[in-house]
Amino acid sequence: MEAVEAWVPIAAGAFKDYRLGAVTFSAQMLAILRRMVAGEQVAQEGSGLSKREWRELMDALGRGDG
Repeated sequence: MEAVEAWVPIAAGAFKDYRLGAVTFSAQMLAILRRMVAGEQVAQEGSGLSKREWRELMDALGRGDG
């Protein structure tokens, strides 16, 4: 990575931001996230996600209380 950063620093930075630092949501997680953004209170029990999936979503959102 050091060689790439020295050779093409902007591309290396973009790679870090858009690939290494990225988070991927499943279609179900994205639907829940959209509901949350709309102001709806969503709980794991009614979300359709397993406890593990819910925990992963909450961790990705920085809401480890999930």
